[in-house]
This record gives sequence, C-alpha cells and structure tokens, in this order.
Amino acid sequence: SEGRAEQLLPTDQDNAVIFGSPPERARIEEPLRAFSQALCKMGYPLCPGNVMVSNPAWAREHAAYRRDLARWLFDGTSEGQLNLAIFYDAAAVAGDATLLDSLKGHLFELLQREGGHLGYFAKAVLQFPLPVGFPGRFVVEKAPPHAGQLDIKKGGLFPIVHGVRSLALERAIRETNTIGRIQALASEGSFTDSFAADLIESFDFMSMLRLRAQLARSQTGTATDNYIAPASLSKLERGLLLASLKVVEELRKSLRYHFKMEL
Repeated sequence: SEGRAEQLLPTDQDNAVIFGSPPERARIEEPLRAFSQALCKMGYPLCPGNVMVSNPAWAREHAAYRRDLARWLFDGTSEGQLNLAIFYDAAAVAGDATLLDSLKGHLFELLQREGGHLGYFAKAVLQFPLPVGFPGRFVVEKAPPHAGQLDIKKGGLFPIVHGVRSLALERAIRETNTIGRIQALASEGSFTDSFAADLIESFDFMSMLRLRAQLARSQTGTATDNYIAPASLSKLERGLLLASLKVVEELRKSLRYHFKMEL
C-alpha cells in the first residue's frame, strides 16, 4: 500500500533491497537488521509476513530476484502469488532505481511468454465473498467483536486493487497507484471511460469509509482494522456503498470472463 501511495495511517513496514552484485552476507546482516529495528522505533512495526530487508529473502542480488520472479509466477503457490503482488506494487525510494525497473521489465517479458499464469494470479479477486445479500442487504458479522460490521477491505477494496493490478500487470503498466492504473487501463481500452469513473468513485468512497472508521478508533485508543458498521452510515452513504459494491461485482464478473477463471 505504501508503494501504491494509498496508505494514510502508519502501517507495518514492507521493504526490500536489490544489490547489483552478490553481497557479502557477513557485512550486510547487521546493518540491515538495524535498519528494520530503527523503523520499528520510529513507529513502523515489524512486518508480520517478514517482508523486510532484515530477511535475507528480501535482500538479494539482481540475478537472484530474476530467478525469484520466475518461481513466483510459475509455482502456483499462494506465497508466490503474494510475493509477486508485493513486488509489482513496489516503488524505489533510494539507490539505483534502474535495478527495480529492469526487474519489472523482466517480469513483463516472462508474462509475454507465459501469460496464462495470470489467471491464477487474478483469481484472488474471488477469494472473499461480496458482503451483499438479497435483496440488496449488507451481509455483516453475527458474532463479537465485529457483530453488525463488514470488512470493507476484503469485500470491497481488495477486489478493486487486485483486479486492477492483474490487468495492469498483463498490460505491462509500470504505474503503481490503483487510480493511476485504472486511468492507464482506460486509455488503453481495457475499461470504458464510464466504468473507469465508476471504479475510481467506488474506490475513493470505500477508502474514505475505511479511513473514517480507523480514525474514530484511533481517537478512542482502539486498535484500527478494516471493519465498518453499515447501520452507522447515513441513508445516502448506505446507498452509495451498495452502489460501490455493485461496481465491484461487475469488475469481478469481467475478470472471471477475461482470465477464463472457470477453466
């Protein structure tokens, strides 16, 4: 989310380093460990998934990452798919940015030869059910601690982020921001202008609801999460949320067809 420039509140750290040539492990281990610890002291908690420079798997030479990209793309594991998404969303913040650019170029070349694997990658948009039932009612949690609430990230934001990410990856788009990717896809004909506008409005609106709920929790000292309570929204906001989730479902249907997920 930091690489996509979509995170407003402090989050856990996700970072990596690319070396131009194989490093001397004995010399770099302590500085990289100290870097992760320093970020932690500054308010960026350690990554639960260990995506940090202190993890040797994310502090590798350029050639090793080239091998990793092929493995992540072709092995079909959930870990590989996640790593691929993390890498594609990455943005360079220091050092020689051409190292990252060339690796992304290599990824695009791999996909030109073996694009069929993107269907497995894109299928994650179907991982979580849409939190809308019949007739147009929200599906919320029944039991505490989130009774009466729904996870707006899983049910609404993630399908847009990952669906757009999958299409952008297929088109070799280097933009990392979700809205920027939507605009780039629209300019290339993947989306109509009207559907692109609907996607952007839906993404912005659900992001606002999520941020507002997170800020409210932070002011009360409660741990932030991705849950919102539809009953706490105004009638207008509930209508806009239903409309936004309908756009999400339209995107999922088009992705299911585009990537031939049934096959």
